[in-house]
Amino acid sequence: ASSARPWLDVTLPIHRRAELLVAAMSIDECAAQLDQLRIDEITEDDVREGVGSAILATSATAGNDAQPASSAPQLDALQRVAVERSRLGIPLVFARDVIH
Repeated sequence: ASSARPWLDVTLPIHRRAELLVAAMSIDECAAQLDQLRIDEITEDDVREGVGSAILATSATAGNDAQPASSAPQLDALQRVAVERSRLGIPLVFARDVIH
């Protein structure tokens, strides 16, 4: 890991990595991690700005929609932006609301 992003150093204990990450985050970045956007609305800019997750839903049935295999490249591209091209390098969480 780069010395500019010490929380990515896998040799450090997890609790220390978490402390370093939270200390480096702005209030806006902390809040953005709590945000979840629909997969059909999320942009690379949203990801670079720290959005924490995307829900794999495009309608009110929230997660009961068919998820085509063709969406895998989109998910991979968004994850690469989060990990490789955002300031903090925090991976995205992809979710489905399958209860509804």
